[in-house]
Amino acid sequence: MDSKIEELMKMFPECVTESRDSHGNLKHSIDFDVLRQILGDEISDEPEAYRFDWVGKNSARIEAYRKIDKTLRPDLDSSLNFDSTENLYIEGDNLDVLKLLQQSYFKKIKLIYIDPPYNTGHDFIYKDRFEMDSAEYADRVDLFDENGNRKFVENSDSNPRFHSDWCSMIYSRLLLARNLLSDDGAIFISIDDNEQSNLKKICDEVFGERNFVCNVIWEKKYAPQNDAKYLSDTHDFILVYVKDKTIWRPNLLPRTQEMDSRYKNPDNDPRGAWKLNTLQAKSGTSTASFTFPNGVTWSPPAGTYRRYSDETMLKMYEDNRIWFGKDGNGVPQAKKFLTDVKQGSVSKTIWFREEVGDNHEAKMQVKEMIPEAPFDTPKPTRLIRKILQLTTNPDSIVLDFFSGSATTAHAVMQLNSEDHGNRKWIMVQLPEICPENSEAFKSGFKTICEIGKERIRRAGSKFQNIDRGFRVLKLDSTNFRDVSISPEELTREKLFDLIENIKSDRSPLDLLFECLIDWGIELNLKLELEEFEGSTILNYNAGDLIACFDKNISKSVIEYIASKNPNRVVFRDESFSSDSDKINSREIFKLHSPNTRFKVI
Repeated sequence: MDSKIEELMKMFPECVTESRDSHGNLKHSIDFDVLRQILGDEISDEPEAYRFDWVGKNSARIEAYRKIDKTLRPDLDSSLNFDSTENLYIEGDNLDVLKLLQQSYFKKIKLIYIDPPYNTGHDFIYKDRFEMDSAEYADRVDLFDENGNRKFVENSDSNPRFHSDWCSMIYSRLLLARNLLSDDGAIFISIDDNEQSNLKKICDEVFGERNFVCNVIWEKKYAPQNDAKYLSDTHDFILVYVKDKTIWRPNLLPRTQEMDSRYKNPDNDPRGAWKLNTLQAKSGTSTASFTFPNGVTWSPPAGTYRRYSDETMLKMYEDNRIWFGKDGNGVPQAKKFLTDVKQGSVSKTIWFREEVGDNHEAKMQVKEMIPEAPFDTPKPTRLIRKILQLTTNPDSIVLDFFSGSATTAHAVMQLNSEDHGNRKWIMVQLPEICPENSEAFKSGFKTICEIGKERIRRAGSKFQNIDRGFRVLKLDSTNFRDVSISPEELTREKLFDLIENIKSDRSPLDLLFECLIDWGIELNLKLELEEFEGSTILNYNAGDLIACFDKNISKSVIEYIASKNPNRVVFRDESFSSDSDKINSREIFKLHSPNTRFKVI
């Protein structure tokens, strides 16, 4: 929400005022009466204005911007190359995770691809429970609410809010996702007929109808289902929207061997391979015949026109760009050389299985990677690879917040290995528990996340000279204790508990990453750990932030950190033995590194 207010401040500074939050702190807020006066007739009060509504929409919008007291905690044991990798695998409710990513990745994501639940009547969807108040909502962590109930439930078509619940679920997440897209970014969303029409309306509202690009048809099956009650369903949709259609352009797709194989060189032309192109066109200015210098006369077929003028036809003949067949007496056609063709092609909106794979291929890919953990509806890597080719640059950041079997991460690594790119990926997945009777559970995989991470490890081992690692972060409650307590509740024991403001089970890395989130720093940058005079120093992104969370650190450690001239530095309150030590430390930085932002937690 802060980013929205900042945008309004830039456009309408006169409508921004100050108010106090629930803790009495000053904050920026919007004076809507002033805003209405500024906009005047542009605000609609018409009750029958065109819009797409459903039960729970307003609550879903409010929930998208509700603040949460949560953080992301590093998991070194599950990570691969934690200190150096630029990839992230985040476990947790993607709504909360998207909230935490807002500052660090605002306008930095080039491509978002998601494959959300299709709402077929048997899908599990996130149970957001928008009726909960903020205190109850903040207590939810990972899979369960305060009553021990799962946060995702089977959305049966007997549910009277069958479509509304799904719309609320996807709407709040797309509102947050849009903020993360770069100005030239795009989002691709897989869906089928169950919610395609509703998703299209939601995306028109969130991204703007003017930023709709197309609705891709993907051939997901080849053989017809002869037992189908009506027609055999053999396709899915991929809705494509961009942040700003006036500046976004898709990349040309690389030429394939199949495309180039159509070019031959039967006359050993020194300009290389070519293929035939007709001389007629559907429209033009002339239907007259033309006689070539070799005596062959050509006339455009009935209903067509000549593609070229007399002058151009003669020039093409003299340049050996007209082919009359092997015997020299055939119907003349133009020679189109491979060297004259663009080094890529524009994508069509129908994607056939031969080009991008189908469901069967996707299942076989997962089975080959992890035979003990089959997935019903994964996507083929060739499908995601094509999306990456259309939308990303070699250094782009790619986000998938319905990660599932981690096909997107697999496809990014594969493309990086092919074109020597350095695309970074962020996968987000709820740690949904595998059924105890499943092959995956029996093989030791307790959650979907464990399967996804293992696929990434096994897939990455097949590629060389790329970043195959990933930094695992897990959604959890904030690292800080709740120190709000009423006087009548205050006891001697609780008073001593409040002396320490950080939870006892939290590590220095936990504290570092909460600081990164609060400061809006990307979470996938290089981390270096250094020991100096018995203290552990965390140096993030070569001095972008340096932290030391040890207790009672020495003056020499403070001076050593200041000598590195970091952009930001953070300590904990217990790092200083007294208030005077804390003040002296600030003075050391003012003297030796005056531009450093100093913070104590």
